[in-house]
Amino acid sequence: MSIMQPKESSRKFINVLSSDGTFRMVVPEGTEGSECREWETKDGKSGVKHELVFETAKGKITDVQFRDSDYGEQLLVTLEVEDEQEEPVTVSLNTNQPFAEDFMKKLPNIDLSKDVILRPYNFTDDKDKNRRGMAITQETEGEQTKIQNFYYDPKQKKPVNGYPAPSGDESTSDDWKVYFIGARKFLVGETKTFIEKKREAGNLKQKTEEKTMDEVYDEITKDAPNPDGIPF
Repeated sequence: MSIMQPKESSRKFINVLSSDGTFRMVVPEGTEGSECREWETKDGKSGVKHELVFETAKGKITDVQFRDSDYGEQLLVTLEVEDEQEEPVTVSLNTNQPFAEDFMKKLPNIDLSKDVILRPYNFTDDKDKNRRGMAITQETEGEQTKIQNFYYDPKQKKPVNGYPAPSGDESTSDDWKVYFIGARKFLVGETKTFIEKKREAGNLKQKTEEKTMDEVYDEITKDAPNPDGIPF
């Protein structure tokens, strides 16, 4: 996938279907190559979505923003390519899901001057443990190199760069929920600081675009159910 945007379209949003770890773009019924998927929320709302399905998204990260919604805080990552025929695409990730958390953990190690390839994943490993996240690669010396977690040292097998470690007193599921909520709040805070520094340095767009990200988001999603409000 280049960036999957026809010239005549406006900015598009894609999100991750967590049940299979694929990118999904809502499109009109009858769109060539689209799939039909039924959805239902916990409060009984239901409907049908027509979507294009992609395994990867590629482009240069030009903007990263957060947006509050009825379904939680969203992380919005805009990708662009050097092609006038291609419009920007924005990847929408819910911050309370592993795909956004994994992206934020790797963001400080991304070279924002180069294209990235984003690939969400969801699989069960050989220990029967579910693994979900966002694989990110960039080209280095002609080869795609995996971007590593900025907040974890694999050699010492412990968190680094201020990421909170478990206290050791977590003995119940509620204890672990409290820990993970605190870790996520740390990660979101660090990401917001990182974004502002990159804006000041000119590595990300300033908030002076013709339309704000919120306005674009509202415009694109006004006639469709919010994808992050649907249990995947």
